[in-house]
Amino acid sequence: MSYGYGNRRGRREGRGFGHGNEDRWDREAGSSGGGYQGNSGWESREDRGRGGGSRGRHPGHLKGREIGLWYAKRGGIKRKEDERKSRAVVQMDESREEHITRLLNTVQKEPCVPGRDAHPSTSESWRSGSKTGGHSYFDGEEPPPEVLKKPSPAEVKEAVKDKDLEYLFQDITRDSSLDQELKRDLLKKRENPKYTEMLNFREKLPSYKMKEELVQLLRANQVLVVSGETGCGKTTQVTQFILDDYIERGMGSACRVVCTQPRRISAISVAERVSAERAEVVGEGNSCGYQIRLQSRLPRKQGSVLYCTTGIILQWLRSDPHLSSISHLVLDEIHERNLQSDVLITIVKDLIRLRDDLKVILMSATLNADKFSKYFDNCPMVHIPASPIR
Repeated sequence: MSYGYGNRRGRREGRGFGHGNEDRWDREAGSSGGGYQGNSGWESREDRGRGGGSRGRHPGHLKGREIGLWYAKRGGIKRKEDERKSRAVVQMDESREEHITRLLNTVQKEPCVPGRDAHPSTSESWRSGSKTGGHSYFDGEEPPPEVLKKPSPAEVKEAVKDKDLEYLFQDITRDSSLDQELKRDLLKKRENPKYTEMLNFREKLPSYKMKEELVQLLRANQVLVVSGETGCGKTTQVTQFILDDYIERGMGSACRVVCTQPRRISAISVAERVSAERAEVVGEGNSCGYQIRLQSRLPRKQGSVLYCTTGIILQWLRSDPHLSSISHLVLDEIHERNLQSDVLITIVKDLIRLRDDLKVILMSATLNADKFSKYFDNCPMVHIPASPIR
């Protein structure tokens, strides 16, 4: 009877042995480094370590919640293997790598050509003249006249093919009829309900309360550092103060304000905000526009404000080292130090020695604003208080 009972149990459970204890057999198999014979044969110790069962099924000794955990673990392992197999593998032999390296070296050694994009990650490419073999003329040494001379009409025509230089190469001449037209347009706007509504909002900003002080400081100084907390309105208001002051004095045609932004989205959003405050559409020949790489909505030629990225100004410097068509250069968010902004500030410091008529405004958060003032020979610095908490 005992033998028959063992056979029935063996046939039912597929073990091939009689009345052995399964738990004891599993422990002995695990400790001896061997395996155990499941429903479809022997399974190695490594398979058991991974929690694998025979034919994709869980081991027979698991019960209840342990079965669910086993399947969950097995599914995770399978997903990782499938993900690893589906990854794209890039293989590059040594000859291909050398070929790409030679191409990159060739591009880096090409001379600067007006209208051609340059990589903005090295200060030397911006600080060297196009005809001087890489010699830097922005370290205090005044370059020869042939380097900084005004581009010829042929060079201008060639450079304007690049959309990034379209706003730069425009002849700026004082036009009294245009001055009067801009003044009439500004007076007419003050009768516009939309402009009046936005003006009421602007008057609540901390920067607007310092409008007269800022304007007077700009008239008396070539360089000015403006510090203020985020939200005080310095980015949107200072440029408008400059433009409106020139228009009200009958000099609007001589005003071209360019304000740099560290990010493209900032240049677009700020330009749209300023246009809305002036009851205009951004670009389309109005008083405010923006220009970023491969995208622009340019304002009118004279009596305008342009917001652009720092890289655009560096691109302009390659074709016009004097920035002769700009009357005011506003460097915004200069506390966000990066390679482009540091190179630009270095160039501007030398540029103001060559251009007495160029006004430079550096705007920064309160952090380290005094350092920029010291860098520009202790130029005046004005602080705009934070907006009061309502």
